[in-house]
Parts: sequence; C-alpha cells; structure tokens
Amino acid sequence: MPDRGVRHERVLAATIGIAILGFVALAFSVASSAAFAAADRALVHAAHSALSAPALRFFEAVTWLGNGAVLAVLCAFAGVVLVARGERVLAFGLVAAAGGNGLLGAVLKRSFARVRPPMADGALQQAHGWSFPSGHASGALVTFGFLAYVALCVLPRRLHAPCMLVAAGLVLLVGASRVFVNAHYASDVLAGFASGSAWLLACILVVGRVRGRASEPGSLGGVGSSLSSTSRMQADSARVGSTNRPCGVGSKRSMRTPREEQLPCTPPFTGQPGASRAARGMTPPGQCGPVRARPAAAPRRRYAHARAKTRRPARPREST
Repeated sequence: MPDRGVRHERVLAATIGIAILGFVALAFSVASSAAFAAADRALVHAAHSALSAPALRFFEAVTWLGNGAVLAVLCAFAGVVLVARGERVLAFGLVAAAGGNGLLGAVLKRSFARVRPPMADGALQQAHGWSFPSGHASGALVTFGFLAYVALCVLPRRLHAPCMLVAAGLVLLVGASRVFVNAHYASDVLAGFASGSAWLLACILVVGRVRGRASEPGSLGGVGSSLSSTSRMQADSARVGSTNRPCGVGSKRSMRTPREEQLPCTPPFTGQPGASRAARGMTPPGQCGPVRARPAAAPRRRYAHARAKTRRPARPREST
C-alpha cells in the first residue's frame, strides 16, 4: 500500500488532469458553440445590469487584487519574509508559480484571441487585451493559493483553516468582479480558474518533492511530507527513541525515581563473539529490557551531640 506522500502526489496529479480537461472543454465550447457564446454574453450583461453604482465601484476596487502589479508586490514581500525565515524553497516556488502563470496566461490569450465584452452602460473603464482566459482570475488563484500552501507549511495547525478560507474568498471575489465590471465573460473566469489550478498544483507538487528531499535525503518527500511535516517529525523522533535511546524515554516508564536504572533497548555488544553469559541473556535487539532498581543507600545517622574528642595522654619525658 503506498504511503501518505505517494497518495497525495497521485491525488494532485489526478486533479491537474481534471483541471486541464475542464480548460479544454471550455475552450472547445467557446470556439465552436454559438449557443454557448450567446449564453455567455447574456450572462455578463445580466450580471452587470443587476448591480447598483456603489456595488459596481466596490467590485471595481476588489478587482485590483488580481492586478499583475499588485500581485507582483505581494509576491516580492512574501518572498523576502520567507527567505528571512530560511524557507528559500517556498520563496522560489512562490515567485516561479506567479511568474510562470503570467507567461502561461499571455500565451493562452494570444492563442485564442477572444475579444472582450463590449463596454456597457455604467462601466467605469474598458479593459484592454484579449479575453480568454482571465489573467486576473488565474493570477489571484495561483498567488493566493500558493500563499495558502505556504501557510500550511509554516504556520500552526489552528491557522490552516482560516488561511484557506481567506484565500478562497479572495479568489472568488476577484473572479466575480471580472464579470460584474464587464471585463470578462463567465467562461473566461472559469478557464482562468482551470488553467491556474493546473499550474498551481503542478508547482506545489514540485516544491513538495524538493522540500521532502531536502528534509529526508534519499526519499520522495512529496506534498504529503510538506503538509504533514509535524507528524513526520513526531514519527521520526518516536522511531529514534525506540532504537537509540533508553527504554521508555518520553513515556510513562521514564517517570521513575532516580534510584531506578533502565537498561538500553539494544545492547550493542550482545551479538559480538566473546560476550559474557550475562550479556547474551539480555533483551534481544529492538525490545526494551526490564527495569532494574538500584539498592537503596543506607540512611545517614545523625547524632544529637558531637563526639567527644579524645586526646592521647602526652608521653612523659625520661629524665637523664
């Protein structure tokens, strides 16, 4: 049965495949289905017309969270903090994920060359460039998603769920804002989520393997080792304690009086030729030996009075 790290890698690989298939399905529908394109135009027009002017201004402010310059500044700041903490692999992974997603989005936009929705009444500004897929949606998903992965790696467990919820909320807000401000079709946003998810999970898979290989030489650490670093360290300490430490170190058996002595779990000299009979009869390797109690020392006697100091009588001198 594969270990936890291998299972995590398989799940990530399957999710990457699903995201790629979703992107291909959206691209095929946009390029070949007139009914799908008409429904896309009707949806973006209805979403833009249903909001009031203050709501549109709110989403216009929210959409800046997916701007390339804002995300670049955020990645630079987070990278400096990670390098200062000694997490250079995570810092490099964050920069590579954000930069690679920008290049991938530019290539996809130029390949499909879909025109953006026409400027509607009440729109604050007209977006420029090609429409499919949404660069704001994919950039927000990759940046905030990788920051959530960093939080899983370096922050305490009690902060994992809040960080994941905040990242998911920001990504959904940015994606919805692109439709409400009439900058993208809904299919553009979904395609940006699909391409961003595939790229993000691929980066997490690579970074997880590198971090696992750095922490455990000769093993495939994987994403499972990165996500469960605390449990792996506890398992390693328990394994080391059962073989190289005295019996019961870190357990209830070690909470004994100082008079009790614990035998080592694996005597290094029992299998050597010429060992004594007592050494051969000790506990076999890998098992804990019995607890041997030291004999209690005799209590010290305390006298109520000091001993009388006796002096020898001086020897009389012989007279000449």
